[in-house]
Amino acid sequence: MDNLATFVFNTTPHSSTGFTPHELLFGRKPNISGVLQRENSEIRYNYESYVQEIQSLLQSCYEVARSNLRIKKERRKEYYDRNTNVPLFDIGEKVLLHDE
Repeated sequence: MDNLATFVFNTTPHSSTGFTPHELLFGRKPNISGVLQRENSEIRYNYESYVQEIQSLLQSCYEVARSNLRIKKERRKEYYDRNTNVPLFDIGEKVLLHDE
């Protein structure tokens, strides 16, 4: 049961990054057996070109994820600031302090 929950978590896009944890770790969508099985491609890679392609793909995924996280962070801050009441005091104004 735990393996299934882990699999679902790792293959579900995160609302902040827009990517699945599997994509951010391996640079590709997971190979799921059954209906969603990935077709065999005719393209054959040599080791160096495959590594370069994965590095490039991971780098672009990280950049998009960072951008998405930054946008979500700004939205959460705006929401927090909208619902927070910050008292404004003038210099020299008397205030009541709570000191424990």
